[in-house]
Amino acid sequence: MHLRAWRVVAGTVAATLLLSVAAQAQSTGQTRQLAHHIVVDVDNAKPGDVVLITTTVQNMTLVEDLMIELRKAGAWPITFIQSDRANLAYYSEDPPSYDSQPPANSLRLATIITSQINIDEEQDPRLFQNVSPARQSAQNKAGLPITAYFAKHDIPFIEVGNGLFPSKYTAAQYGISKTQLTSIFWNGVNEDYATVHANAQALHTALAAASVVHVTAPNGTDITFGVKARPIIVSDGSVKSSTRRNGTVPFIALPAGDVIVDPVPGSAKGTVVFDPVFFNNTEVDGMTMKFASGNMTSMTAKSGLAAVKAFYAAGTAGKDAFTFADFGVNPGVTYVPGSKMNVTMAAGMVSLGTGGDVFAGGSDTSTFNFASYITGATVTLDGKTVVAKGKLVR
Repeated sequence: MHLRAWRVVAGTVAATLLLSVAAQAQSTGQTRQLAHHIVVDVDNAKPGDVVLITTTVQNMTLVEDLMIELRKAGAWPITFIQSDRANLAYYSEDPPSYDSQPPANSLRLATIITSQINIDEEQDPRLFQNVSPARQSAQNKAGLPITAYFAKHDIPFIEVGNGLFPSKYTAAQYGISKTQLTSIFWNGVNEDYATVHANAQALHTALAAASVVHVTAPNGTDITFGVKARPIIVSDGSVKSSTRRNGTVPFIALPAGDVIVDPVPGSAKGTVVFDPVFFNNTEVDGMTMKFASGNMTSMTAKSGLAAVKAFYAAGTAGKDAFTFADFGVNPGVTYVPGSKMNVTMAAGMVSLGTGGDVFAGGSDTSTFNFASYITGATVTLDGKTVVAKGKLVR
């Protein structure tokens, strides 16, 4: 699960979307199969349900297939379409005073929908690089009531992509070809649900019985944190079987395979060295965070630190807290050695982070968060190895 602030940008809402809108889009067996899987297996849509589909105009083929499959299930689709041009205009043409306005359109939509399906967009990562962190932070804060409403009313949020949706921009950042990215995405989505579910449940059981997690890696990572009696979130590909902590949004990301534990507050101690990650379109290499008593005490990096510090400075209280630990369990997702793929769900991948965790039902409402992956990590639970040098142990 990719750590993200619940950022909602205003968009064009249509209660119905005529298929002729994307007349040149051609459905494929692959996209129709994915749409059917999302509607039937993941969302478990029922007659009378109202499902919100959010995405950009580039993904109209999958949107159409989702609309068709939803109606076949007796459910009603609503589409919420965004565009790069409009999203950027909110910053370049709208006054900053509007940034703190709660998104009324999304809040009102939330009162009538039974679930939301978000399809990742093929967005140029440079789009917001000249927008001030303060403005982006203000909009993130304004969107928090939506997260709270989804959690209170148990509205599932289904993300299609999980950082792997085929995009030339994502492929370029990861340092792989779009063909490779496309293959990895589909392999992950098509991985046998029973395997992902079994891996997730085994790790869930082990975490639930543990008191202390110890993560080490060749890059210098060496950190311990408590997990005793802490809530655990499992995203295994189905709303019906995935687990979550009380008060969180039911969240499923495809490709699935994330097991997330909320660390004991104040327990993290040690050093985390992250693998290369892009933060607001800036490559951050060698990001190193030191923790004591659960809070970050220092933050250094070989490059890209200024971009992170700009958002850190604009962040609200709670930005230093160690709040995020994600363990991947999907064997269908392959990490390409030497790349910069942030694949949290790949079996044996470890991702850690700090700051706002409302997306996972936590109480840290900071508008700043930073999380990234650690390849080749070894994880022990009370001394028992569950991940060995980047490989999931069963």
